[in-house]
Amino acid sequence: MSRPKEAASGSPDQAAAPDPSVQLYTAEQAAALLQISPWWLRRKATARQVPCTFVGKYLRFSTADLEHIIRAGAHPATSRDGRSVPDQQA
Repeated sequence: MSRPKEAASGSPDQAAAPDPSVQLYTAEQAAALLQISPWWLRRKATARQVPCTFVGKYLRFSTADLEHIIRAGAHPATSRDGRSVPDQQA
């Protein structure tokens, strides 16, 4: 008995299999991880001010999206007059 031919990888009829290493979080889950308000996160995502993924009508956040949000919010330490504070290493 012969096996059926598999569709070519470039075939438009065959969708790419999802990457099992990609974790998607709901706004509530992502907000809990970031320790912020889900309302704030949804508002920023809808305005396209933070990276996100829409799966149909559902808003989701990947680990890479969360890492980007964290990096974008990081600011170097500054003194009260706005000058950079050098790293304190003992």
